[in-house]
Amino acid sequence: MLRLVRTMDPQQLAIFKGTATGLARLNKRRQQQGKRDREHGAII
Repeated sequence: MLRLVRTMDPQQLAIFKGTATGLARLNKRRQQQGKRDREHGAII
């Protein structure tokens, strides 16, 4: 991944970082939702 980042220009890097944080945020939300579902006995 570091190799990929080095070849990118600053603008692309900013977008890449933005999508990375966005994905992390989305994953966290999905985990919280999963926890909530488990509490209610739903099968994921």
